[in-house]
Amino acid sequence: MIAQLRGILSHTADTHAIIDVQGVGYLVHISGRTQGQLAAQDGAVTVLTEMIVREDSMTLYGFHDASEREPNYCPGPYRYGSV
Repeated sequence: MIAQLRGILSHTADTHAIIDVQGVGYLVHISGRTQGQLAAQDGAVTVLTEMIVREDSMTLYGFHDASEREPNYCPGPYRYGSV
């Protein structure tokens, strides 16, 4: 599992960001709140992540801080619904 990424923000959009960690770009799905927090930072950024593994995909969801991640907690395969 990937629990955290620290690197340079190379791209950001409404629903995702690409974080360059030592030359590897990770696509991370983010909320508008996290996008706003990342856009305000210069240099290296840190994103807490949840990695969801499904039969046909591996998806990273990113959160600016633990308080944003924890309210979404719901164990099991339906944690993120259709996101």
